[in-house]
Amino acid sequence: MNRLFLNLLLLVASTTAFADPYRWLEEDSAATQAWVGEKRGLSEAYFSQLDSKEIEEELRMITNIDRWGLPKEHEGILYFCKRNGDENKAVLVRKSGETTEVLVDPNRLAREVTLIGFSISPNGRYISYGFSIAGSDQLEWNFLDLQTGCKLLDQLTEIQFSDILWDESCETVYYVKNCAQVMAHKMGTPNSTDTLLYQPNEDIVVYRPQLISNGRYLLVEERRQVAMQVGIRLIDLTNLQSVELIAPGEFDIFPIGSLEDEIILITDENCCMGKLIALDTQKNQRTLIEETGDLLQEVEIVGDKLVCSYLSNACAALKIFDLSGQYLYSLRLPNKGTVAIDSSGETLFYSYTDFYTPTQIYRHDVNTRKTEPLHTPFLNTPEIVTEQVWYTSKDGTRIPMFLTHRKDLPLDENTPVMLFGYGGFGYAITPFFHSYQLRWIQGGGVFAVPNIRGGKEYGIAWYDDGKLHNKQNVFDDFIAAAEWLREKKMGPIGIFGTSNGGLLTGAVLTQRPELFDAAVVNKGVLDMLRFHLFSIGRFWICDYGNPEIPEDHDYLLSYSPYHNVRKGVDYPPTLINTADHDDRVVPMHSFKFFAALEEANGGISPILLRLEESCGHGGSDSREQEVTFGRDLLSFFYSELDCKKETIFSETAVSKE
Repeated sequence: MNRLFLNLLLLVASTTAFADPYRWLEEDSAATQAWVGEKRGLSEAYFSQLDSKEIEEELRMITNIDRWGLPKEHEGILYFCKRNGDENKAVLVRKSGETTEVLVDPNRLAREVTLIGFSISPNGRYISYGFSIAGSDQLEWNFLDLQTGCKLLDQLTEIQFSDILWDESCETVYYVKNCAQVMAHKMGTPNSTDTLLYQPNEDIVVYRPQLISNGRYLLVEERRQVAMQVGIRLIDLTNLQSVELIAPGEFDIFPIGSLEDEIILITDENCCMGKLIALDTQKNQRTLIEETGDLLQEVEIVGDKLVCSYLSNACAALKIFDLSGQYLYSLRLPNKGTVAIDSSGETLFYSYTDFYTPTQIYRHDVNTRKTEPLHTPFLNTPEIVTEQVWYTSKDGTRIPMFLTHRKDLPLDENTPVMLFGYGGFGYAITPFFHSYQLRWIQGGGVFAVPNIRGGKEYGIAWYDDGKLHNKQNVFDDFIAAAEWLREKKMGPIGIFGTSNGGLLTGAVLTQRPELFDAAVVNKGVLDMLRFHLFSIGRFWICDYGNPEIPEDHDYLLSYSPYHNVRKGVDYPPTLINTADHDDRVVPMHSFKFFAALEEANGGISPILLRLEESCGHGGSDSREQEVTFGRDLLSFFYSELDCKKETIFSETAVSKE
C-alpha cells in the first residue's frame, strides 16, 4: 500500500470518527439565522436582568476623552485621525497651529464605515483615506483634493491589508488588490484601466508595498500561504521586470525603508531577537545593528538617524542610532508601557500607553533631542500600579505576568481577577489601554496578563515553543497562571481572550473547566479541523498546522475546543461573542462551539451567545461598540463571579487633555 493512499485512509478514518453535528451552522441559511435569533434572544433576556446602567455610564465617562492617532506632518501642518469624546467614530483632521479642520467625517455618512488610515501625496495637494466596510477586512480607498476640499471620483476597492502609495508625480498610486495583484492606478482614470504590475503563483500572497530608490523600484513582501515564509521582491517600474531579492525562508523579515540604493530590513534570520540589515539590489548584505538581548520590533528612518523600538521584558524601549548603526542615546518614556513610532522628515512621532494610561502622542526632534507632548489625555483616578511577577509552567519554563490593580487593593480571596491572554502568531502582548479594563481595575479587580509562549516577547524561540505541535505549551502556560493566582489566594477568576486568544480560552475551558469561575470567548478560532476552509484561515496553517495532514489533524483534534466539549461536564458560566461582519474569524466558529457547549453542559451555569452588528474582527470600531461590549463583558463577570462593583468615577474625574 503506497504512502499517499495510507495517509488518505488515516485522514478519512480520523475525520469520520468524530461527529460534526453543527456543521449546518456554517451556512448563512434561513435556519442558521433563525437559530441565531433565538439564541440571541435568550442572551438579551439574561443581560436585561443585570444591573448594568451604572457600568455603562462610567464607561461613557472613561471614553469621553479625545483620542489621537499618530500624525503625519507636511509643511508644518499635522494630519491625523481623531475621535472626540462625544463622537462615535474617528474623523480625519488637519491641524495648523491652533486651528483644527475636519477633512473626512464617517459620522456624517449614511454608510457604516470606519477610517483605517490615510496617505498624503508628496506635493501635499491630495490625501487618500481608507474605509473599513462595517468593520470588515474589506477596504475602500478614496481621495480628497486638499486645496478645493472636493472628493475625487477615484475609488479603489477589492483591497485587504494594503496601504496606498503615491509616486513622486502624484499622478499614479500603487496598491495590492485581493492580496494577490500589485496594481498601478493613474489618477482620473477608471479602475478598469489599472495596470497589473505583478501577480505571483497561487500559493503566494503579496502585501506591504513600498517605493525605494527615489521611486524607481516598488518593493513588495511575499508570503507562502501555508508556511511562515516571507520573501522580498523588487519590481522595476521603468520596465516592469521583477526580481526575487530574498526567497521566502524560515525567518521573518520586515522592510522599513531605503537609504540611497540599499533596502533597510529587520530580520531574525540566524538570530533570535532580530537585527537590522542593509541589502542592495545586487543582493549584497551588511549588518547595521546587531542582535541584542531585547527584541527589535520596529525601526524608523528619521532624517539621518535610525530610531529603534525594542521590547524588554514585554515593555517598550526607544533607542536612537546614526545611519552607520552607532548608538547615540535613548528616549525616556513615561513608564513601562507600549509605544508605536512614525516619522516625517527630521521629526519622530510616537505614542505611549499602558494598562491605565490612554494613548499619548509626542513629537521628538532627533537633532535637538527635545520632546514635545502633543496630546496627553488623562483620567483622574486612584493610584494604580502594575507589577510583573514570574511563575513556573508545566514543563518548568518561567513565565512573566503583569498584574495591574489599585495600589490600595488587598490581594486576597475576595479580589476578582480578569485573566487575559493571546499566545500566538508571534504577537507580543504588551501593556495596552481599554476602557473596560480600567473600569475593572477601578472597581476593585485585578487585570492579569501573562506573556505566554506563542508570542514573540522573548524572540523567535518563545514563538516556536507555542506553535504547531508545541501549541499545548500555550494552554499549559495560561493554566499555570490561573493556578499561581489560586496559590496566592486570589480569585474568583474570569478568563478572557480574543481571536487566537479566543482559541486559548476555549481550549483551557474544555481542558480545565473546574479551574475557572467564568469565561468570555471572543471571536475565537474554535473548530480546528475546518478553520482553513474559511476566509483567510489557510494563512494560519503556519501557526496551527494543516488539518489535511494526519499528524497535524490528530494534534489539532487533541485541543480543538469544539471537538473537546464533553457531555455532562459542569462548565463555568461562558459568554461567547462574535460579529456579523467578522470576515477573518468567521462566526461559524462561535456558533458551533456555543451549540456544542450549550447541549453538553451538565450544570446550571449560563452559556450565552452574543452577536455584534455592523462590526468586524477588530471590534470597538466606534465608541458605542466599545461601550456596549465593555458593559456586557463587565456585567457578566460581576454577576457570575459574584463580586462587588465599586463606583469610582464622577464627571470631574475625566479630563480630555
